[in-house]
Amino acid sequence: MTKKLFFSIFFSLVLCFFLFPTNSLAGQANLAWDPPDISTDVTGYMIHYGTASGTYSQAIDVGNTTSYTVSNLVDGQTYYFAVTAYNAVGYESVYSNEVSITIAPPQYLLMISNPGPGQGTVSGSGISCGAVCLAAYNPGTAVSLSATAAPGSLFDGWSGGGCSGTGLCTVTMNANITVTANFKTAPPAPTTVPTTTTTSIRPTTTTTSTTTVMTTSSTTSIPPTTRYTITASVNGAGGIISPAGTSSVSSGSILMFSITPASRYRVARVTVDGNSVGAVERYTFRNVTANHTITATFRRRYSLLPE
Repeated sequence: MTKKLFFSIFFSLVLCFFLFPTNSLAGQANLAWDPPDISTDVTGYMIHYGTASGTYSQAIDVGNTTSYTVSNLVDGQTYYFAVTAYNAVGYESVYSNEVSITIAPPQYLLMISNPGPGQGTVSGSGISCGAVCLAAYNPGTAVSLSATAAPGSLFDGWSGGGCSGTGLCTVTMNANITVTANFKTAPPAPTTVPTTTTTSIRPTTTTTSTTTVMTTSSTTSIPPTTRYTITASVNGAGGIISPAGTSSVSSGSILMFSITPASRYRVARVTVDGNSVGAVERYTFRNVTANHTITATFRRRYSLLPE
């Protein structure tokens, strides 16, 4: 009688799960489930899983907890999961509802940034952007990037991702990579200033005539430009800020930063020069007249619902 009662109590046990990709070779599934309405007899739970629906070749005793991460799963393989509950006597409930998930292979992020002050575009396989952009790639993918300066700008070379110079930048995606395309403002054209030369011609007679000759000469005057630095960083993990690292800007310039959380994360706080500006995903420095710092902090999102 006790065994049947226990079975009926857990017949309505509901299982839900969520899965997020990781940068590891072995996949994993994060499982969470709701306990039964009457759980005074429950002392623990068992996770049953396998590669065919209704056939569970593996079982894990997870103790008295309602969430667990099953690791060492094969990328590309579909797994089926169900949960049972047991009491101190050893009676085990019927299976909960079944859920399935296909383990996705890990992917890596390629981020392109252009801190300015010049403008231009970066393009390559699966990516094309202006100031900042992201793209995800499978491990081992080779991506070749080219940079094109906008009118009034010059491409000053690559930095980050092992790239340098002004030619093609080729990266192999075996980790998250940030590449910076450095565009600068083209110098102004030389200024032509007319000058006047007066030449006196004295003939052999007693009269003197004066001839004025207009000539031109090229002079260029470029006043020195004051520059400042803005240093961007991430406190911990969970996302990226772009442009990352230290950007050099001229006095009075404008520079915008993008704060992008990773999957299952959110922006918790952004501080500028040590002062919080809220959980924003964009921040713009305007009329820069001093050095600055900007730091982004991310927090994990938690959910019990399938996605």
